[in-house]
Amino acid sequence: MTTPDEMADALIDACAPDPKMQRVLDSWRRMYDGVCAELEEAIARAEAAEAQVAALREALDVPMPEADSCHWPAVQTLAEEIGYGVVISTAAALWRGIQPGGEFYVGPCRATAEAAIADTAAAARAYEARIRADEQQRIVDNEDLTRALTDTAEAAAAREARVRADERGQR
Repeated sequence: MTTPDEMADALIDACAPDPKMQRVLDSWRRMYDGVCAELEEAIARAEAAEAQVAALREALDVPMPEADSCHWPAVQTLAEEIGYGVVISTAAALWRGIQPGGEFYVGPCRATAEAAIADTAAAARAYEARIRADEQQRIVDNEDLTRALTDTAEAAAAREARVRADERGQR
């Protein structure tokens, strides 16, 4: 399959003698280059989103601390009485008072975080798929435009050949 760049180069060669066709081709080339730059930026954004998803997954893979068997029953009783979240957030706040920045951070539960990461990853994949589909459509559109420009260039070349032949015949 011929690449869009190869098609553009062939058109440049075919249109070179005709200034009007050259202007059309130059305009098409600027548009094509702009579209390519947009696609590269979009693909880079999609890849960056994938890297962020990977970082989020890695953040979740922190080893879980082992339970303290000595204090387990007392903590369990307290947590069931006042709530597990209250025990955790209060312990973090107490630790922050002892050593600011050293406390455990309490965020959403792991299942919620994993669901959010899965949604983010799915959105990144869908975005990248849409970018790739748009890229394929632009290639098809560029091939159609190239065929039209090639047909026009060939018609112009044939017309020029007829005019030259007529001029030679009149001499």
